[in-house]
Amino acid sequence: MELHELETSPKHPGGRPRRATTEKVEEAARLHSESLPWKQIGLRLGLNPETCRRALWVVRKSRKAVGNSPAPVNNPPRGV
Repeated sequence: MELHELETSPKHPGGRPRRATTEKVEEAARLHSESLPWKQIGLRLGLNPETCRRALWVVRKSRKAVGNSPAPVNNPPRGV
């Protein structure tokens, strides 16, 4: 899932736009890396702290899933 996919609901693409835009999620990630608590991040961005935390979690989770490499294919069997 890319950052821009967070801007609208996947279940209701024509519905209400997400408040956690790409820019806000990137800013939340930057602020969180500076050890700011979620409450302060939410106040700065005008979002609920849980919204900030969840949006960043979704992005990180999706990147982690894509980053897994497959097992090597050309390994010879052992003992042969």
